[in-house]
Amino acid sequence: MSKLYVADTNILLDQIENLDEYKIVLLSHTLRELDKHKSNRDRPELAFQAREAVRYIKNNKDKFVFDAKDYNGFDLGSDYDDAYQDNNILAACVKNDYGVISSDVLLTYKAEGFGLEVIDLEDDTPSVQEAYEGYKEVFMTKEQLDKFYDGVTTNTYGLLVNEYLIVKDKETEQPIEAFRWDGQYHLSIVSKNFKTDMFGQFKPMDIYQKCGLDSLFNNKITMIKGKPGTGKSVLGFNYAIHQLEKNKIDKIIFFVNPTLAKNAQALGFYTGSKDDKLLQSSVGNMLTSKFGSRAQVEAMIAREEIVLLPFGDIRGYDTTGMNALIYVIEAQNLDKELMKLGIQRLGNDSKMIIDGDFTAQVDSRAYEGRNNGMRRVSEVFRDTDYYGEVELPIIYRSEMAKRAELM
Repeated sequence: MSKLYVADTNILLDQIENLDEYKIVLLSHTLRELDKHKSNRDRPELAFQAREAVRYIKNNKDKFVFDAKDYNGFDLGSDYDDAYQDNNILAACVKNDYGVISSDVLLTYKAEGFGLEVIDLEDDTPSVQEAYEGYKEVFMTKEQLDKFYDGVTTNTYGLLVNEYLIVKDKETEQPIEAFRWDGQYHLSIVSKNFKTDMFGQFKPMDIYQKCGLDSLFNNKITMIKGKPGTGKSVLGFNYAIHQLEKNKIDKIIFFVNPTLAKNAQALGFYTGSKDDKLLQSSVGNMLTSKFGSRAQVEAMIAREEIVLLPFGDIRGYDTTGMNALIYVIEAQNLDKELMKLGIQRLGNDSKMIIDGDFTAQVDSRAYEGRNNGMRRVSEVFRDTDYYGEVELPIIYRSEMAKRAELM
């Protein structure tokens, strides 16, 4: 009999049609995850991929072997509990000598530690499921959560520094707690609600925004990413104005790279000064919609509370001594060199917010794939004590905006 392999869930979601040369075992654990993802209203692109994967499995049953047993991570030892699905998958592979097909670094590392054969199908495109989100989600009972509190110094789930652990109730699947791993401890995330004169009362709308806000308060650089309508800019702008009004910073400096939306028709040259031209671009539209009016933006520019700088003008710029917050908006439209140039402007007394969506909103081929600046920042800066990253998965703008993700 030929070698049998277990493909983890993200491989089934993204590359199931590329598995023909392997004999794949479908575990009850991964099938349940696919079923759960099928009805995920908060992440329609993930739900669509899950439905496509299930449809492919139904139409090609002869290509798969089905293992309906339930495996428990505890069988591997006390450090491997069943709240983390990868541990259950690993237990199945160890017991049956299945090979592992995965691009998950932690899972492949564990599998190799148990002497299992590992195949990495990683390609040039980040997986919807496995691309670094800045957090891991696990399901626990109240008893398991109580036990976890007793071991907050043990990095059970292999978190990177400043990566979050989101705990969901095993029965309701609703978030009940979140922690940030600081390298020594799991720090419980405390909700930070606040009020600004400009925007009024602000409260994170979900556990993911709560983690994003925690990163903004605690890290020098925070990347907030997600689909349109998930609240990236709402989170970032509320935090920025709060810091400005509380005199924690002296100014907000927007690094911008105005890029025409993909397939859109250019209207020709804009007139006026640098600021006039930027305010007539998509960048200006975004700032105007967030701050309420163009007059408000112009007044803040006049008071030097905000500064607009195109990337074409930032070489040699140094924020040291400015006590500034650098805000990189529409950051998906930057390549590696531009993003590197922007971060190199950052002085020790300044902070940076990187805001964008490099999975679906890149407007030029020059910024796609491995050359994307946001993607490279994530790869280089994650696991450092001054960087945090959070992907916001829930679209709040409207039901129409949420549905449009299926187009």
